[in-house]
Amino acid sequence: MLNLTAQPMPAWLPDETLFSLASRWHRLSGELRASSTSRRLFGLAQAGTRHDFPSGLAHFVQVSDGVWGDEYALAIDHTILNFYRPFLTESMTRDLIQQMAGPSIAHLKFKLGLLTSRFRAHHPLKACPLCIQADRSQYGWAYWHLSHQYPGVWVCTKHGVLLQESMLKSTGVERFLWCLPDESHLRTWPSDTVKKLEAHLATLQHLSESIQLFSQNKHPIHTENAYLIYRRTLQDRGWLPAGERLKIDQAVEQYWHFIEPMAFIPELSALVPDRKLAQAQLIKMLRPPRIRTHPLRHFSIMSWLQLKPADFQKTEETSLLAAPNIELPVQEDSLKQAQKQAVIHSLQQGFSMHKAAKVHGIDTQTAMVWAAQAGISSSRRPKKLKPDVWARLIDGIKSGQDKKVLAGLCAISITTVTAVMRTEVGLHDAWQLARYENKRIQSQNDWLALQEAFPGWGTKALRLENPAAYIWLYRHDQDWLKAHLPEGIKNRIRKAPVNWDQRDADLSLQVQRTALKLVLAGHAPVFRLWELYQAIPELKAKFNAIERLPKTKWVIESLLKPPRR
Repeated sequence: MLNLTAQPMPAWLPDETLFSLASRWHRLSGELRASSTSRRLFGLAQAGTRHDFPSGLAHFVQVSDGVWGDEYALAIDHTILNFYRPFLTESMTRDLIQQMAGPSIAHLKFKLGLLTSRFRAHHPLKACPLCIQADRSQYGWAYWHLSHQYPGVWVCTKHGVLLQESMLKSTGVERFLWCLPDESHLRTWPSDTVKKLEAHLATLQHLSESIQLFSQNKHPIHTENAYLIYRRTLQDRGWLPAGERLKIDQAVEQYWHFIEPMAFIPELSALVPDRKLAQAQLIKMLRPPRIRTHPLRHFSIMSWLQLKPADFQKTEETSLLAAPNIELPVQEDSLKQAQKQAVIHSLQQGFSMHKAAKVHGIDTQTAMVWAAQAGISSSRRPKKLKPDVWARLIDGIKSGQDKKVLAGLCAISITTVTAVMRTEVGLHDAWQLARYENKRIQSQNDWLALQEAFPGWGTKALRLENPAAYIWLYRHDQDWLKAHLPEGIKNRIRKAPVNWDQRDADLSLQVQRTALKLVLAGHAPVFRLWELYQAIPELKAKFNAIERLPKTKWVIESLLKPPRR
């Protein structure tokens, strides 16, 4: 394996991302192909090119002799995993880093809950135009700053200006290539949006500063107790009077006034659907959490209340008995939640599992389940689960096998299988994810087998033969299902006739107007094709039929060529 230390290696620049360092190395090395750099640095042709969660970190550490840091330091200090880390258990953080160290990060965003969070699961590259100029002057390079890449950060806290989104990577353009910030591929904000955002620049900057402060802090945020701090802060300010049920109109009004400007930023729009839902969101954050929520919801409240990391480091000293007496709508399981948090607190103080369960009057098995949910491992005695049986059981759970089948293979009860699954950290989530993947593959295979067994049949006839496969794919994998409709159906679909002449005239005019607008804004009269794609998203879809659009084709070709002199 080629070792990189035999040749000059760039040093880390302040606040630099791993993707940025690799992009600089790519230029210094003189490699012509991005895939060659990916193989040398990360082991595979496309590894490492994800700017948010790169894979292949173990290979990177090996070929660099750890000069740039180990896998943990690379992931925490130079990728946006640092944004999510304060809200994760140490074991989950280690699991995610281990996945980034390997060749693939499949399902990593699913594990973080991004796919169901209502926030965008992709993370655009962002840069500050003033930082680009300053970095070139001071270091000779413009590079990607980690603190700019965190979700929710849209103001450069150094220069106090709006960050601009890159039109590369997350949009699909140059997806597997290496790049550094450049003014030519930064998307400018619409002038009317700029006026609205600049009117609330102080609020957006305060949110950015809060996110950066908490992300760079090494202490975890115990979200199970965060609601106590939110409540106490509101009560100290007189916005949440004690003993008065739901009298929080003033707090809601203040919160809504704080987050309303964020609606103009697509990434933050999920925070501010409307005032009524914002009120429901705030009340939810003032209760004991039932599920993990996206960090941006916490950061919006932390920034609004001007909380600091030190406020959360006192969480372990915050007793449930010291919680402010605030009457909010009571959840049915609030007592259970309080008891659960008390058990976790005792375990964190060094109590044994048996002692914590006894002190709080619950079964030891229940304590082990709650501990696993909080990322705390339990010590076990072999009993009937000998090492070989235990290994077979764990492998079966991780592969998503049915509980009844596992019980038979290991000669144990289904209850024992369930207990192991729920008392081992991360095991239940791994089982659910594996079962989801198994079901997806099985449903796809069943649907393809039906089409092979009954050629010429339509969708309706096929789904009657195996309704379970069709329904599952329709609910969970609709894109794949649409791409694998029966050929007979596809051939019988009659599309409405297209007026190509009218389409050509409209599209060519749109391209001309867009190009003129960009030139008037300072763009050179010569364009690149991807720049036109970015400005007119529907153009890329039409390009497959460009021969049927002669006027549009002529306009595009004239824009791509330099004018004759």
